Amino acid sequence: MAIGEVISYDLRSEVYTEKGYLEANVKLNIKNSCIESIYEISLLLNPALTVKGVYNSIEQKLEFYQTIVSLKGMEDVKVNHIIVKLNEPILPQMIGCIEIEYCGGICGYSNAMQYIKDSISDKFSIIRPDSIAYPVIAYPSWESIMKSYNSKFSYKLKITVPKEYIVAAGGILYEIKDIGEKHSFYYESFKPTWRFDIAIAKYNILKDDINKICIYVLPEDERDATYILEEIHKSLKFYSDYFCELIDFRGLTVIEVPAGFGSQSSDFYIVQAAEAFNNKENIANLYHEIGHAWNVEVKKEVQRCRWFDEAFACYFEALAVRNLQNEKKFLEKMVSYRSAFIESTLEDKINFNTPIADYGKYEIGHNSYTKGPWVLYILHEMIGEELFRISIKRFVEKFRNKPADFMDLKESIEKSTGKDLSKFFQEWIYGVESSKYLIDNLTALQIIRKYTVDK
Repeated sequence: MAIGEVISYDLRSEVYTEKGYLEANVKLNIKNSCIESIYEISLLLNPALTVKGVYNSIEQKLEFYQTIVSLKGMEDVKVNHIIVKLNEPILPQMIGCIEIEYCGGICGYSNAMQYIKDSISDKFSIIRPDSIAYPVIAYPSWESIMKSYNSKFSYKLKITVPKEYIVAAGGILYEIKDIGEKHSFYYESFKPTWRFDIAIAKYNILKDDINKICIYVLPEDERDATYILEEIHKSLKFYSDYFCELIDFRGLTVIEVPAGFGSQSSDFYIVQAAEAFNNKENIANLYHEIGHAWNVEVKKEVQRCRWFDEAFACYFEALAVRNLQNEKKFLEKMVSYRSAFIESTLEDKINFNTPIADYGKYEIGHNSYTKGPWVLYILHEMIGEELFRISIKRFVEKFRNKPADFMDLKESIEKSTGKDLSKFFQEWIYGVESSKYLIDNLTALQIIRKYTVDK
């Protein structure tokens, strides 16, 4: 059955922090990229949210049904599944528009995904796709939700809250309007993206207008905001000097969320868990999220491997630790990655037996956080510091806005180094010999000796 993809969101919501409740209206422009017409639209929402009405572009009411169901592939997760019947089908390659009114609270999914503790409360509220807190076009399955993340859209947001609260989000904050005891925050996207995150709290704001950095810090961690700003400066400079300047850099917004809520990087903003704010030992978490700014575009067929985003960010994090802290902590970081991978192979052999190139097929991209950075570590040690920096710089610059896959990476590095990396890629990306090297606790030097590439 044909399913559309959202190309724009226009979300207007009033959030009642004291009541744990929101009211929202969202207009979705939906493109039909299929060869069949779309006669109905499948939407998902958080199960604590209820749809009150659905309308077409000329404000005619549309018939819809909603049911709380389990998510296929993750049965502990409940979602509100909404089916909207269209008066007129969306023809192939055409765009349709629907408007949805909904209201309610937000419940977390910590029973299935520990970091999703989302809710609306007088202390902290968050509206993000992880808890399906705004409509997602997908069927009620984990696989379908993951596929929906491949689509990119623009967005406009108007979020109204009591005056003592601040709304922090990615994108451009272009207006704040006072409305009696409330105020509305207006944001819009910098460019098409795959998500937006809205956090609401009694934030303190620290700005560096010269370098276009803005930090939204929770009141209890205000004393640490200056330290975080300094670390942002240092890590941005390190990555820029080590790899390349970000030509399209629009600034960076860092939004603190409470401990345990997880961190997330998107276009020019970071949702950063409080652990990095209130414990300096965790500052590498911030290095990791900033490192995502140097990720390349990825072809859809390898996107769910998570290697091109998470393996790179994890290894960049380790390099920042080495250069901004010391070699000992860098090596400890690499040991921690190896240990976590070994643990995952003991839990399930699929993690040992699956090549990195096939991680997306089995949705085991979590290994890209652990085994993933070891690919870059061994490559780095194998070709040497100078060629590694040149190779990654050229790769990032070439594929900044052009989708890449593993073969593109191989060809790019071979061109930069003049080395044949066929055996290396066969064992680390397309095969599982490398899993045995890690489990057998071979040192980096012992692994390198298995290849004929001159250091």
